[in-house]
Amino acid sequence: MIALVLLLSLLCACDSGEGGGNNSDGDEKPITPIGSVGLAYEVNDDGVSCTIIGIGGCHDTEIIIPPIINSYAATSIGSYAFKDCTGLTSIKYRGSEADWNKISKDSKWDYYTGNYTITYNYTGE
Repeated sequence: MIALVLLLSLLCACDSGEGGGNNSDGDEKPITPIGSVGLAYEVNDDGVSCTIIGIGGCHDTEIIIPPIINSYAATSIGSYAFKDCTGLTSIKYRGSEADWNKISKDSKWDYYTGNYTITYNYTGE
């Protein structure tokens, strides 16, 4: 399997709200704010879906997760994806509760996280 791991430079609850960033060819282009900064994913073997594998260096109390990440359907959350996010109080999912329940969550995906709530159909920034 050829794994492609990309870090998203998207809006984070702790971010300044500026949705800018660089694309892979080095040109400055605005990025649509849809998820947390540093949300890392790996494209699955099917080439159309992805697994969320981490949150990078973002130490938010809130994580925003979109159902589609750069045209890949977020279908799973990997083990230890949010490990040690002890200050986590809220996961804001931009899809429905039914969509969230369809996402496969590996063992310990939320290992050592805080006591969090999940908000579905989140439309805020």
